[in-house]
Amino acid sequence: MSPAELSEHFGMPGPVPKRLMIFAADKISKVHALRVAIQMAGRRGERIERRLIRPRRLAHFRHCLGMLEERLAGSPLVGALRDQLTGLANELEAHTARFAIVEANSHAHRPVA
Repeated sequence: MSPAELSEHFGMPGPVPKRLMIFAADKISKVHALRVAIQMAGRRGERIERRLIRPRRLAHFRHCLGMLEERLAGSPLVGALRDQLTGLANELEAHTARFAIVEANSHAHRPVA
């Protein structure tokens, strides 16, 4: 959903807290799955697939957290999503640093033409 669709969807009357809790749980699950994919790639010594870490996708997760903080403040689900996103950021940083070092080392061993 786009940010406008999110606002429209959750701005509608009805049992919003239940819909928001389901939405939050879905985002927690998706971010967790992304973290697992990053961890598995790291264990295999592979780069992360680009489609998994598109800036637009990561911005979407942050936008969802912001919307949930406003509309579902105090829920443990919001805290869980925040924790998952913090963990994701840390893992992306570590993974990126690791592969920057690996790439730099692989260039260092190439013969100069």
